[in-house]
Amino acid sequence: MFQSLAFVAIRRVFAATLLLVTTTATVCAAELSIEEAGQLALKNDYALQAIHARSRSMNELSVAADTLPDPVLKVGFANLPTDTFELGQ
Repeated sequence: MFQSLAFVAIRRVFAATLLLVTTTATVCAAELSIEEAGQLALKNDYALQAIHARSRSMNELSVAADTLPDPVLKVGFANLPTDTFELGQ
């Protein structure tokens, strides 16, 4: 019983290893120059993207701080009875 389970396990490991080796052998990397690698690294740098986003938000805050607030109209009724809604009560 144990010999057959071990044999099945070894066959599965061998098949998985063979499949992994054949799929990774077909993947090829393109050659990059130093300039292309540098541009690719700068494009994918999340810290630089965060700095640019923070800079844009600060610019928007400076524009918002230089404007007047929106006009607001308030209407209220003090001591209005809610059971009859008569203003002379």
